[in-house]
Amino acid sequence: MQITATSLAHVAELCTIVARLPTDEGVHTIDVASGRDRTGEAAFTISPLPDRSTVLDRPPAIAELVSFILRNDDLLSREPYVLRATRVGCSYHLDVSVLHEDLNTAVHSGRDR
Repeated sequence: MQITATSLAHVAELCTIVARLPTDEGVHTIDVASGRDRTGEAAFTISPLPDRSTVLDRPPAIAELVSFILRNDDLLSREPYVLRATRVGCSYHLDVSVLHEDLNTAVHSGRDR
């Protein structure tokens, strides 16, 4: 499945989710194809692809979020990949991540990629 106009229709919703990051450190995990916020569904979220990450000094604008999604369409359009939006201090991180139920699987996932 490729990301389509239908899934891009979720971008405004995704921006709303990202904007809800608390003033302190926080994270949201989002299934881009469905627009569903999957935060808290898995115990561990690993970003095994550092070259698929973006760091901003402010919350992402809609155009930046669309650009990130389109650049990572090959992964974000299919499971098990999700968009992880994290606020760390004054920076916002967008990355392509994988959800895992247990630490052992998550650690091996990060090593295997």
